[in-house]
Amino acid sequence: MTHRNILWQAIGILAVSISLLAANTARADQKNPGEVSAVGTTTLALRPKVLRIQVDLLGKGKDLKTAMANLRDRRDAVKIQLGTLKADMKSLTIGPPATAGAGGPQEQQIRAMIMQRARQKGGAAPELPTVVTLRAPLTVEWALTGDDDDARLIAATELCGKITAADLAGAKDKQVLSPEQQEVQEEMAQMSSRYSGEPQQGPGDVQFLYVAEVSDAQASQALADAFAKAKQQGDRLAKAVGGELGSLRKAEASVMPGMEGMGGNENYYAMRAYRMAMARQSEPASAKDNEVITQDPNHAVYRTAVQCVFEVK
Repeated sequence: MTHRNILWQAIGILAVSISLLAANTARADQKNPGEVSAVGTTTLALRPKVLRIQVDLLGKGKDLKTAMANLRDRRDAVKIQLGTLKADMKSLTIGPPATAGAGGPQEQQIRAMIMQRARQKGGAAPELPTVVTLRAPLTVEWALTGDDDDARLIAATELCGKITAADLAGAKDKQVLSPEQQEVQEEMAQMSSRYSGEPQQGPGDVQFLYVAEVSDAQASQALADAFAKAKQQGDRLAKAVGGELGSLRKAEASVMPGMEGMGGNENYYAMRAYRMAMARQSEPASAKDNEVITQDPNHAVYRTAVQCVFEVK
């Protein structure tokens, strides 16, 4: 017998063995399909109870000492402003001061680009802004009342307009920069936005968030409803593969707070505020996992998903 015949005979035996193994495996799967995965979701509609704002108070100066003094003045002034706006002063928090992050590698590169462009044009080098800026994060709330959607929307819109006009951050206080420096500063901000690929928040911009609360009873019921839907889906899948739904092997739940009204680049700051709020919830000292944040004064959505793995008998 030649080597070629021996080779073809071996290949034939191997093919028959693989076919028999596949057939046996298929029969085993039909007798015991194993397990199925299923997902159940529930949606809970809520009404926001408060308007929460987040803004950085600003203190500017040609040196750190002057910037710190201006920031202290801004803290005192903002409390008076918030009292006039009838904010809930018990909810007011002002964090410790920090530098605004100027002078980093990105800003240095932008400064170098501006100077190089001026030299290429043969003109005088622009007067680049040199100023120390301190910021202190402020958070405060206003209660939202009433059941009429139109009235709540009008009241919330008017309140947001008053808050914006008040310049709580003090961005317009004691202009340290000359008009020429201010123009260069604005150009640097535009270049920074293009450089990072994201819109840059302007100094003193207010982040408006509407906050709804989920009670423990509501959260528990949402989980129970989502699990019931997952079990129902699992039962259908088990029957589809010729088996019956068995015991639960694994279950995982996730909460997906609604973000209606937060899509698109025009709401980038709202999205960033949302992520910041979610990050703060992970800190034990300020955890608020019962909150849903939205950009709608009338509606918020709380979604619960349960993913299960069931045995199939």
